[in-house]
Formats: sequence, C-alpha cells, structure tokens
Amino acid sequence: MDNKRVVGRWLICALAALALASYAARPAAAVGETSTRFGVYIPPSAYTGRPATLVVTAIQDGTRVDILDDGADGDTDDTITGVALSTGQSYILYIREGAVNDDGTGASAKMDGDFFLI
Repeated sequence: MDNKRVVGRWLICALAALALASYAARPAAAVGETSTRFGVYIPPSAYTGRPATLVVTAIQDGTRVDILDDGADGDTDDTITGVALSTGQSYILYIREGAVNDDGTGASAKMDGDFFLI
C-alpha cells in the first residue's frame, strides 16, 4: 500500500476520533419539562397472541398517574386512577382486560382500540 493511502486512512480515522471526542464531551440536556398530561390512542392488535398494550413509565420518584379511558367508543372500562410509581417503574394496561375487550378477541370484543388521557 502506498504512503498516500496510509496517510489518507490515518487522516480519516483521526478526524472520526476527533468528531466522536468532541461529541462525547457535550453534556446531555433535555428540552423543556416532563409532560404531565397527554392523550394516546392504542389500536387493536393486528397479531394474535400480542395484545394491545399501554405502558406508562415513571422518570422520577413519587409519580402519580391517572389513566382515563375517554369513553368515545362507548365504554370507560379501562380507567385506572391513583397509580403510584417510583423511578423506572412501569404500569402496564392491556385494553382487552376491562369489561369490554377493545382488542377484538373473545365474547365482548369490539376491536376498536381505546383512547386514553394520561
């Protein structure tokens, strides 16, 4: 291999290392505050054996969560209030487990999903 190729490859490696080092030296920063209220639609599952799921995860200790099924589909059976979570803990809600199965399988199935206010 000639010297120009060796120098060229060395220069590329040095520039890549410099770019990584300058990027890694920057502190991580968040934009804005954490959300305290938002809406989310959970569609019915398209796959058998993979139930539609809503997962809410706390990013700080002492998090209190209300998950309100908005009732636009005619039921509010998946409403859960007063869930207390610590940092890293999650609450999992399956839309098939309420009185009305919004995930589309079983006797009382609607297969219309659910909209939640969290």
